[in-house]
Amino acid sequence: MAISFGFSVPDEPGVYFEIDHSQTGVGGRSASRVLVMGPMLSGGSATEDIPIFIPSAGAAGGLFGAGSVLAGMVEHVKKAYPAAEVWALPQADPAGTAPAAICTVTAAGAKAGVIPLYIGGVYVPVAVDDDDTANAIAGKIKDAVNAKAELSVTATTDNATVTFTFKHAAALGSSYDIRQGYRREQLPDGVGIGIGAMSAGAGVPDLETSLATLGDTEYDTIIHPYTDAGSLQAIKIEMASRWSPLRSVYGLVNTAVSGTYEALTSWASTGPNDQYTTVLGLAGSPTPPWIAAAALGALTAQHQMDAADATLAQGFSGLELYGVLPPLPEDSLTVVERNILLKYGLATVSHVSNTSYLSRARTSYTTDAHGSPDRSLFDQRTLAILMRLIRQDRQDFLREYSGSALASSPAAPGVRSATVEQIRGWFLARYMRRQDAALVQNVDKFMAELIVERDEENPNQINVLYPPQLTGWLAVMAGRVAFRLV
Repeated sequence: MAISFGFSVPDEPGVYFEIDHSQTGVGGRSASRVLVMGPMLSGGSATEDIPIFIPSAGAAGGLFGAGSVLAGMVEHVKKAYPAAEVWALPQADPAGTAPAAICTVTAAGAKAGVIPLYIGGVYVPVAVDDDDTANAIAGKIKDAVNAKAELSVTATTDNATVTFTFKHAAALGSSYDIRQGYRREQLPDGVGIGIGAMSAGAGVPDLETSLATLGDTEYDTIIHPYTDAGSLQAIKIEMASRWSPLRSVYGLVNTAVSGTYEALTSWASTGPNDQYTTVLGLAGSPTPPWIAAAALGALTAQHQMDAADATLAQGFSGLELYGVLPPLPEDSLTVVERNILLKYGLATVSHVSNTSYLSRARTSYTTDAHGSPDRSLFDQRTLAILMRLIRQDRQDFLREYSGSALASSPAAPGVRSATVEQIRGWFLARYMRRQDAALVQNVDKFMAELIVERDEENPNQINVLYPPQLTGWLAVMAGRVAFRLV
């Protein structure tokens, strides 16, 4: 056996060892790389349209502006998934109009107590003293809101009227929830509060410049807050390119849309139909949809890349969506309504004991190129498994065979070479390990359909037809109770 070395062995007497880590089988990143996209405020120190690494949750406010959509998303991802490698891609606000909401205060013989205000799902208590006037209470609401820089609105007053104005000039702020008494708390006696919905927001981003700066850097999970048709189409085009053979950088996208059941089905009826994008349908929750998107992205990222193969195989159903507040019972979707949202291409969320859980992470892909219904890419899990298989195979194949001679018969031991049969055996061995982890199944069928051959025209090229049969996951059990009466 001839042993080859990666250095020139000297003539000087001595003992010389080189370190070769190529056979360890260990490689790749230690944590998921997550990219969070969103609008920043002009006061942030980051440069728009340039990806930036996020060292800690506390850095987001300074980089993107306290209370910005992007700062809130980044902070949420870092809290939900501390081990993630998080990057952010900030966009400037488009030319648009900031949405606003009007709060009207009334007071007659007010008694001391607390107004239970919720701004974007954040509890903002406002203390009321005996005999406070409506104007005084409005001023206290303004001061309490403006004291919390992390909120995405500012407050101004005109006598007994408070105006909440979104910090971004953008349409997405129209879904920002402002309410009082979310947890059924009562207002102080003699005090009345009327809060209108956020409205009149306008402006959507042009993402082409931002997306162009990503290059071929791999991001396992991409999270963004945009649900307008133009933004979704730009991201759809970018993701199709990232999954193309020549780029092969992959990644899966998560966002969320909120509204009533009727609004969600209306939006989904003209949704992106994109196999790489999962859109969570959120009804009745005070949590902003972009924070729900951050929770979804953090959850799926943790189970796509960091988890063991067997964990990925189990799917994401029933896992907690960190920090997503449930709706009130009367605003919750029924099982029938959630099922219809799935058919329309929205991922669904369920709520138990004041906690929100991911019900099914389905993609927005519903029809093929001919407009026919297509369930082949229904679950995000399918593409997550394929992404893991492809990335691992590419990385390990290069480690095993890069620079090898390509021969028709095996070379002597120690010589870096490969044959068609050796490569075929390499794929089979890997498939069997993955079957043990329940990622794939039917190894005999895989062996029969796997093709590894040398290209007829290029002697330096191997062609592989790789036919994995992915496992399903136990999402539904349907039964029939055929009882008898004796």
